[in-house]
Amino acid sequence: MIGTMVAGRYQVIEEIALDEVFGTYRAKDVATGKDVCLRNVMPEFAADQSFVDALREAVGAGQSVTHPGVERVSLQANPAGGVVLVSDFF
Repeated sequence: MIGTMVAGRYQVIEEIALDEVFGTYRAKDVATGKDVCLRNVMPEFAADQSFVDALREAVGAGQSVTHPGVERVSLQANPAGGVVLVSDFF
């Protein structure tokens, strides 16, 4: 996945971790030039609509919170297939 463009905007730079649910990467947001944390939902979970709906609900609930200690997260559809979470890179 390193070197690929995700969701038409995020250039994957480095793998951080892999687990059963997410592949986590450092990526460059080509629109802003900033580094972001990209969590690619593994295909078997991305195919589970109830899992994706729950993820969408959790992300939506957190978007109204603004605090320095709270990570901002967005849910993106990847045109190449799958679902990714994008957040600030710390």
